[in-house]
Amino acid sequence: MKIPRLLALLLIIGSVFALSGCRPVTPEFTPWMNLQEFSELLDRYEKKEDGMNYWSQGHWVTAVEGRWEARRQHPLQRRLAQNRITTASQ
Repeated sequence: MKIPRLLALLLIIGSVFALSGCRPVTPEFTPWMNLQEFSELLDRYEKKEDGMNYWSQGHWVTAVEGRWEARRQHPLQRRLAQNRITTASQ
């Protein structure tokens, strides 16, 4: 008796997300960077334009990845994915 209720609840929740326009977003990552390049990117984001930095304008990090490639001069590389918070009026 509980399984049909659970299934019905999951279908309702899935329908609400589908009808509201919510869908998974595939992150768009920056290119792979060594520590210096990654730090320079973050420094650019911290610079203020019109009194607001990149983060104050509604941007946010959605994912950070790292990888190790022993054959490179700088074996540890990083990249990040970011997005902008938007509202229905934007």
